[in-house]
Amino acid sequence: MLPAFVSVKAACEAAKVNFLLTVVHPDDVKNVRALTSYVKVGSGEAHQAKLAEAIKTANFERVLVSNGVRPPHQIYREIGAKTLACISRYPHPSALVPARLTETFAAGWSAHCVGLDGCMTAVALGAKIIEKHVCLKGQARPMMLWEANVEEMMLLQRWISQHPDRFLGRWNHAR
Repeated sequence: MLPAFVSVKAACEAAKVNFLLTVVHPDDVKNVRALTSYVKVGSGEAHQAKLAEAIKTANFERVLVSNGVRPPHQIYREIGAKTLACISRYPHPSALVPARLTETFAAGWSAHCVGLDGCMTAVALGAKIIEKHVCLKGQARPMMLWEANVEEMMLLQRWISQHPDRFLGRWNHAR
């Protein structure tokens, strides 16, 4: 298990992308912390007290918690975790993004929709963090509908870096 994550971490570092893992069981927190200072908790596990306590004890630099099934455990607020809005359905329609993102205090979006439209909508609505499932070439299982490939993630990154909000002041001066 860990050698595969080590190679993915190296690829992330080469691409200047933060590497993080989703942890689902308290016993796995130590191994995850040994690999990264960033961790994500899925919406299905976000309310589990033992997992929250293990993450608090591990002292991660950044904790992301999906807020889909029910509100995250109070411990995550205490440690300053960032919340990712999501719809806990695989896949979900991207048209649901605006309602879900604006009804929460989310810092970002955990995408389970087909394609990149939902991610782009979330960015346009102010999401600062996008989490999207990615299928790597040579993966042992087929790509799922809600996953992106590496090329799509690169397109998303380019789109975000060219998002109009970055240039509003410049456009106003062009009149």
